[in-house]
Amino acid sequence: MSAYIVPVQYAVNLVDVMKRYDVTVEQLLGNTGIEKQFLDDPDGFLSQDQHLALIANARKLSQDPAVGLYLGMSRNIPSL
Repeated sequence: MSAYIVPVQYAVNLVDVMKRYDVTVEQLLGNTGIEKQFLDDPDGFLSQDQHLALIANARKLSQDPAVGLYLGMSRNIPSL
């Protein structure tokens, strides 16, 4: 079991970025163990395993090697 260390806001930002690729929340969260309603918890954290699964889904579903750059551009300093 991995530690819960990644703020849920990371997933919320990624959901917004993935809209440019017409990827739904359900598709992005598939096989991550993250429930859609969990994204509404501002105090929530993702496990490292969930985080890695989320990134893998984003890369696969977007088929864009620059998806990580778009995610980085969407974040502000306090969300890091």
